[in-house]
Amino acid sequence: VQIVGDGPDAVIIPNRVYLADAFARLAERRTLVFCDPRNRGRSDHLTDAAKVERGIHHDVDDFDAIRRSLGLERVSLIGHSYMAVAIALYAMKYPKHTQAVVQIGPMPPDYASQYPSHLTNADATLTNVLARLGELQKERLSHDPVEFCRKFWSALRPLYVFDPADADRLGW
Repeated sequence: VQIVGDGPDAVIIPNRVYLADAFARLAERRTLVFCDPRNRGRSDHLTDAAKVERGIHHDVDDFDAIRRSLGLERVSLIGHSYMAVAIALYAMKYPKHTQAVVQIGPMPPDYASQYPSHLTNADATLTNVLARLGELQKERLSHDPVEFCRKFWSALRPLYVFDPADADRLGW
């Protein structure tokens, strides 16, 4: 956990390892609580299957453990991609302790659902990103893990901006 700011509104933001730098500017009137979910990012590596077998539900309970350990009555949560689903589950399980939820690029509720093409952003940008990721995957073992992660996020950036020319403005 990394805490930035000391404002009255507390916000839990999972995936600290790549979101802390991008979101730290929100700390002016808030207390931001960045965390890496268990067994990911810079959290402890777990080998006990019982500590990871509940998957996303461990994440949900871990967010509440963070809230309780900091003595907070209510928190807001910001989640990106898979973690957007985790924070929605948190809000459903702990509504009395949830102030607000912000989902950035959440996964769909039912991944098997097929949506109209204008809702999927299945365009040339997506095709190019997937091709870059495919090429990167072929050379994965030849990279240092940190270098691989940097290249991975660099390849994904065009999906997170309206104009792919602005992709390098994201510090992820």
